[in-house]
Amino acid sequence: KNDKATREIVFRAQAELSDLQQQQAEAERVHDRARAYFNFLLNRPLTTPIELGESTVTVRQLGDLSAVQARAQGNRDELRQLHYTQRGLGDLVNLSKAAFLPEVLLAVDYGIEGEEYRFDSDSDFWMASVVLKWNLFNGFQDKSQVRQYELQRNMVQARQEEVRKQIGIETRNAYHSVQVAARKIEAAAAFLESARASYKIVERKFAEGMSPQIEYLDSRTTLTNAEINYINVQQDYRIALAELERVSGSYPFNPERFDNE
Repeated sequence: KNDKATREIVFRAQAELSDLQQQQAEAERVHDRARAYFNFLLNRPLTTPIELGESTVTVRQLGDLSAVQARAQGNRDELRQLHYTQRGLGDLVNLSKAAFLPEVLLAVDYGIEGEEYRFDSDSDFWMASVVLKWNLFNGFQDKSQVRQYELQRNMVQARQEEVRKQIGIETRNAYHSVQVAARKIEAAAAFLESARASYKIVERKFAEGMSPQIEYLDSRTTLTNAEINYINVQQDYRIALAELERVSGSYPFNPERFDNE
């Protein structure tokens, strides 16, 4: 309107504005869908607002990788389940081995005999018996059963070691992802600060007629992209923290650690 630029500059500004409006509409759609599904998981009304709080894990609280992996080995439910399965199979092995031992049964009977109920030495009687039972041979069934339980226990033990290695890999990847995401936040913050400083300078120059319209639009676009990028890397950081909490079993409702002995 002030005849300071030709029409192509206006068209470009309109195109960039339309693009930002499309991005905003898509972000609102994703936000509404995420809120609805999150409330659905918590059995709440789908439109309930979600308040974002600080995560239970921060980069400063992570410690070294070995400590995080040790915490994951003690917290993961998969290992707890395999632990109890292996211990149960061990009990079955001991019970099956006990079948080889002789059984000694002791029975004592006491009663009253006669036409009348009288408690004296002529009417009552008692009898004691000892029975020895020893199954010397049953077609190697007991031995075969012991061997079967031992094989199952060894398979569970091998699976337990495999799960431990998988948890170690998952924890390592999640740990490094959090570190990388934290460094991205620092880089994005520095880039945003530089974009803001540059935009202030270009804006002042444009107001004084010392900067063309195209330079002003480029500076404004760079600042907008820097702000969007900063929000995105913060989201990536929260996602990485949530993944680390999951693989390390650090979420608040995690059961107590089991005893490995």
